[in-house]
Amino acid sequence: MNPQRCSLTSGILCLAALIAGCGSEFQSSSGTAAGGGGPGTGGAGGSGVGDAGGGGTGSGGAGGAGGAGGAGGAGGGGITRCDSGSAPANILLWTTLNDATAITTPKVGSGTDAAFATSPAGDFVPALVGSGLQINDAGEWVRFRQVDADLPQINLQQGAIDFCYRPDYEHTDGVAHNLFAVNAVPAYLRIRKAAASNGNGLQVNYSNGNGLLDTSIPPANYELVPGTWYRITISWDFTVALGEPRIHLYINGTELEDPAPLTGPYPMPPASVDGFMYIGAFSETGNPTWNALGVIDEFVVYNSAVTP
Repeated sequence: MNPQRCSLTSGILCLAALIAGCGSEFQSSSGTAAGGGGPGTGGAGGSGVGDAGGGGTGSGGAGGAGGAGGAGGAGGGGITRCDSGSAPANILLWTTLNDATAITTPKVGSGTDAAFATSPAGDFVPALVGSGLQINDAGEWVRFRQVDADLPQINLQQGAIDFCYRPDYEHTDGVAHNLFAVNAVPAYLRIRKAAASNGNGLQVNYSNGNGLLDTSIPPANYELVPGTWYRITISWDFTVALGEPRIHLYINGTELEDPAPLTGPYPMPPASVDGFMYIGAFSETGNPTWNALGVIDEFVVYNSAVTP
């Protein structure tokens, strides 16, 4: 997939690299990238990481150096930036996960009662932009309130999450790895890489209190390689018309094929005024071995469905 800069348009908001002057956010690359001052030229190669911002020169992956004002390609489809640029209006929560302050005082949204637990304490490690939070042990998690001062930070009817993720496991490892959860008892919305008992699928589990439903992408239709950075986008709309898919999953901006999509409207409740949402785990007290087992960077929650 060639890197591209995306602009905000009616109906589509993407956390891709925004056009010069609007700030850059996320960008994917398959070997070439264009900077603000001129096109960069990069050769094909592995999933390296390199700058794709305007005004500088650089190289990425096994690609060649970029032209003046550009940047070299990061070959093989790896993402080159997971950046903290300007904030579109429909973002409810945005934490860079650079450090503890990025959790208690997020870039967008409220840090009231926000907290995290890692071992060692404050396990922030180098990531694509600054630092990210490493969650790789029992009982590790990040939490934010679902609602603060009557202002929701998650929309269970229509919304999306977008973040960068470096897994430390193969996606066929047979173990569950929980990435995100909103527990609005008895309803919930949860995102995970499932265990072997559930086919190692990349899943969105959800319920309005009447049974469990899930969207599951089989391992043949996606890939997670240890030590490789990915941009993960999960978008949901439970108000869609009959016959329209409710859930869309993307890796590095490419939609994953769902062999059996669930379609049509599905009533979901509002966010819980007393509840939390969790990054890297399903809760503070759930199965401690089912953590994200990786590094998470630049986590964003949208107030509507988005297409990256």
